[in-house]
Amino acid sequence: MVALPASPRARSLQATESGLAGTQTRLFAKTGLLVRAGASLTIGIGPGFADRARIGWGVSPIAAELTVTDCQDPARPEGTWLAYAGGYYVDRPMCLPILITTGRRSAQVSIGVGTTCPGQQAVETGDVPDSTARTG
Repeated sequence: MVALPASPRARSLQATESGLAGTQTRLFAKTGLLVRAGASLTIGIGPGFADRARIGWGVSPIAAELTVTDCQDPARPEGTWLAYAGGYYVDRPMCLPILITTGRRSAQVSIGVGTTCPGQQAVETGDVPDSTARTG
């Protein structure tokens, strides 16, 4: 249903000054969000981190949580992947917990934003994550 760069084989994301006001949006790490056409899900900042981070993809406002309802693209058949530009905003480099809920299933993953999560490779300039964690 959704794909994020959360695998231990994926490199952490490089964070740079965002230029936005607000402590939760001081740094930004750009990464795409992949959602299967027809999917409905909620993606949000994990417990205890909502005062330190935000997310934003596509035309949705920057927020602590994003809900996708029956994501469709008339030009593509149901089940194909739809890609959205955006990323993670944080007050400082961190291993950011992200909670994904699809129907009755929930999963929490960790995204290295400006630093690595345990077992994750460090970011290198010009690197592209080599794998993604997928749910659904």
